[in-house]
Amino acid sequence: MVLEESNDSRIIDIIDLTTSFDNLDEELYADYFQNIVEDRLQKEEYDFITREREKKNAFELEKLHLQMEAQKPFISNKAAYIKQQSHLKNNSKLRNEKRLHVSVSELISATT
Repeated sequence: MVLEESNDSRIIDIIDLTTSFDNLDEELYADYFQNIVEDRLQKEEYDFITREREKKNAFELEKLHLQMEAQKPFISNKAAYIKQQSHLKNNSKLRNEKRLHVSVSELISATT
C-alpha cells in the first residue's frame, strides 16, 4: 500500500495515515517526518529572509525618495539661478549689440 501525501498535508494527517497500517516501518516514517519538518523549516527561513530583504529594499527606496525630495529646493534654486544668469547674459549681449549699433550709426552719420 502507498501513502498519498500532498504539499498541504498536515503532519497529524500523515501520522493518521501511517498508523492505520499494520506493518509500519517506524524508522522509515520517522525519517520521512523529519524530512518534512526540515523542508518546512527551510521554507520558513527562506520566506523570512526574503521578507527581510524586501523590507530592507523598501526602506532604501524610501530613503532615496526622501533624499531626492530634500534636494528639490536646491535643484530648483540652482535652475532659477542658471535661468537668471542666462537672462542677464542675454540682456548684456543685447545692450552690447545696441551700443555697437549706436556706435556704427554715429560713425555713419559723422562721416556723411
